[in-house]
Amino acid sequence: MNKLPMEAMRSICDEFVEWQGENGIILKEKCPYFSDDYKPLFRYMEVPFMGRALYKFYDLTKEEKYKQTADKYMLFYINLICDLITSEKIAYKFGMALEAAALYAKYNPLKSIEMKVYIRLFADWLRQLKDDKLGSYFRCGYLPGTKGIKLATDVGFSDDLCHVGRGLVRAYELLGDTDLLYDIKQLSIYFVTDQKADTQDGIWNPALGTWSLGPWPDKNFEHMSDTAANEAGWVYSAYGVSEFLLDATYHIEQGKHADNLKKKCLLSIKWIYENCYFDDGSVGMTGKDDKWVGLTAAAIMGILKLYEHNTLSSEDLDYFKPFLEGSWKFLLNNTGNNMPEAGYIEVTGNTNPIPGDNVAWLLSWIVECLAEQPIIDSILKS
Repeated sequence: MNKLPMEAMRSICDEFVEWQGENGIILKEKCPYFSDDYKPLFRYMEVPFMGRALYKFYDLTKEEKYKQTADKYMLFYINLICDLITSEKIAYKFGMALEAAALYAKYNPLKSIEMKVYIRLFADWLRQLKDDKLGSYFRCGYLPGTKGIKLATDVGFSDDLCHVGRGLVRAYELLGDTDLLYDIKQLSIYFVTDQKADTQDGIWNPALGTWSLGPWPDKNFEHMSDTAANEAGWVYSAYGVSEFLLDATYHIEQGKHADNLKKKCLLSIKWIYENCYFDDGSVGMTGKDDKWVGLTAAAIMGILKLYEHNTLSSEDLDYFKPFLEGSWKFLLNNTGNNMPEAGYIEVTGNTNPIPGDNVAWLLSWIVECLAEQPIIDSILKS
């Protein structure tokens, strides 16, 4: 690893260490993005991502404090969901808890049996949200916030359900449970089915070439206003769903469906660079709106995930390499001491770094991306 990305990763991971309280919670007085200015929601969905980033940095450094901090964050989230489990059935929380338990087991093999118990518990509660009448297979667990959407029986957000899918994949990799694999396959269908007006049959938006934020004209979600969810894509899902679907193809049978999953992922990462890419290498959220360091990292990881799964033809690789080079340069120039506040540079002001919880999530993606410097260098030199 080169010195620059290592220093940038360390600066973020050291913040994550500094923010942590005794029981693994993020201390409000320590984390600047939990201040009132950033209107945090205190859902803690950033915590498993922070754990992922810390484990990744531990893999590089073998410095125990990063693993210990990651462990405490993951256990905090697992316990949080156990406390909520009888009162709040929200799909993405169960999905993230599945991933947290699977990763904790990976880095603490002696706790593997205990984590498998948690995984089976979370999976059972997640399955209470299964609905054969919905194309999404799982309910997210709540309704759209926009008044007047009378047909909706669930919000159906693509971002929520990619967390479910990713958690199921991580759980399957630990347990090898065929029921988990069935759930993965059924959920994946939602993401390759075209969106249809006034239904929750599918979430792929063929007019955009990526997944819509949601299937309904809902305008109540983070980072923006006056944007209908069924008319816009965003990088959170364009990359996040691709991570789920591509990793799912490791485990589902190869054939037409798996090929379709890969095709949609390729189109979605192309959507990012065709619609959200600025000339300086940065990436916006729903288009060329504002510059986001963490979403630039996500866009890079989208290319790397396609590369990892042998989804890129030589022509695709030639297409992506100039974008990869530009985004990588932007990332290196805007991390460490040069990191803009909240990893956000206003251009149009159509998006904003609120809620602050998601800022920590994006910082985690920056760490994960910087850790891939060797493979990025290899691709750029090929």
